[in-house]
Amino acid sequence: MALKDLRLPAVFLDAFPRKLLAIGQPEPDNEFNQNRNAAPRQKIDEATGLRQWKLTCTDLNETNPKRSSIQVIFLADVAPIPAGPELADGVHLIELEGLTLQPKVTGQGEFKTLGWTVRATGIKGDTSGAKMPPVEAPASRPARSDKSVA
Repeated sequence: MALKDLRLPAVFLDAFPRKLLAIGQPEPDNEFNQNRNAAPRQKIDEATGLRQWKLTCTDLNETNPKRSSIQVIFLADVAPIPAGPELADGVHLIELEGLTLQPKVTGQGEFKTLGWTVRATGIKGDTSGAKMPPVEAPASRPARSDKSVA
């Protein structure tokens, strides 16, 4: 079925009208490996080819405590950094950029419900370089023909 990998673009404030509380910093989303001594391998998103980072957040609009905690998956070469003042130690109020939602089934047995995989490309106000391409060294240097005569 073609809709298996459907990702729905969403406006952040429509999905999370009271924003999100970020708990901590984004961490690499590593692949599972039974060998604990093996070097961890970070997951790569199949659709975009970008590295995956994960961050635990709290949805301030959700009243059900079992559904208020969500995990946001960031798709970027560099981990985004929450911007703005800290509300508490490691807690920031954030707004996501490039938000997509993918439906999934959560729960077990007769207690299955509709859940969402939340992905984003960055955090609004982030200056870590997650949203900017790396600067090319030749473009930042003056050309050799600009020699000055002393």
